Amino acid sequence: MSDPFGIDHDHSQTAWQNIEIMQSTGLQDKNRVSIFEGDIVEDHIGKGFVEYVEKYAGFRVNYRDGKCKWFYDYNLKGERDSIVVIGNIHENQDIY
Repeated sequence: MSDPFGIDHDHSQTAWQNIEIMQSTGLQDKNRVSIFEGDIVEDHIGKGFVEYVEKYAGFRVNYRDGKCKWFYDYNLKGERDSIVVIGNIHENQDIY
């Protein structure tokens, strides 16, 4: 059966199998790039990846040394201009 919109329904499931859904933090870095869960960022502390923590209903940056920084700290301390998205954990694991 032909679809009026030209969608190939036989392959639509396959296309979704390799997609990672990344939740938006609602914030942008200093270059106005939207920040998502799973992004790798760099700030005045170092490199880390963005994680959503359901228990606390908030986003944080996890650093290699085991420390973390919550996103509300960036806002409260006026440090939002120190964070830059440099990649994400799905495509750029080598930079973290």
